[in-house]
Amino acid sequence: MKKLFVGISLLLLCGILFAQKQVEHQQLMWYAYQNTLKIDSSWSLVTELHERRFRNPDVQHQLLLRTRIQRDLGSGWDMGAGMCVSFQSPNDPATEIDVVLPELRPHLEFNFHQKIKLLNIDHRYKAEARFFHHVNSTFTDLEDGYEYGTIRFRYRLQFFYPILRLKEQKTLRVRFGDELMVNLGENIVHNFFDQNRLFAGLNMVFSQVITLEAGYINWFQQQKSGVNYYNRDILAVALYHSIKSKRTL
Repeated sequence: MKKLFVGISLLLLCGILFAQKQVEHQQLMWYAYQNTLKIDSSWSLVTELHERRFRNPDVQHQLLLRTRIQRDLGSGWDMGAGMCVSFQSPNDPATEIDVVLPELRPHLEFNFHQKIKLLNIDHRYKAEARFFHHVNSTFTDLEDGYEYGTIRFRYRLQFFYPILRLKEQKTLRVRFGDELMVNLGENIVHNFFDQNRLFAGLNMVFSQVITLEAGYINWFQQQKSGVNYYNRDILAVALYHSIKSKRTL
């Protein structure tokens, strides 16, 4: 319970930031696919694909490819290490600038899983280094190479609770979660707080192999200026696919 109390306290710290002015509202649609290959009882390879689009107009906002190797540590803990490749389009869907900025994010994460009767609680502690592709001063063309930007720390607290059990292992669950992200590094002047993501949705477990999820995300993000923010309403759909290797069969 101490871990749960500390997690909630961390998330509450970001609440006072929501009162800031100069907030731009946007609407997006997120699509995600996650594949988990269970190598054996301890090791897994997780691969993710994320397509994120503005809703009006319908243009791409971001494409993410992420993979990590994950190990079960026992006692409810696991850890993962991997790489994310991001392709970031401009934050203004109406802009005529069409440069897509690549970014590399090596990351390390630790997860702790709790269960209180039917309630499942997950904590994720994640650190990612961010390397941005060089771009010219007018943001119209990419240039050779990458440069280090910052280290971002992320903490996510989420809850799963079954609300309907059907035949053949099918279970409908509600999921609620919140994730806080902060920046550290010499390049960070005004935006130590990076963003907060609040999620609520329904999670349908069809079997041990397939889970489908749909929900709503509120994405509140601070810009580099420190006084400008994005407040994004997001409809999200995700497919989770789990495969066991021959060694686990």
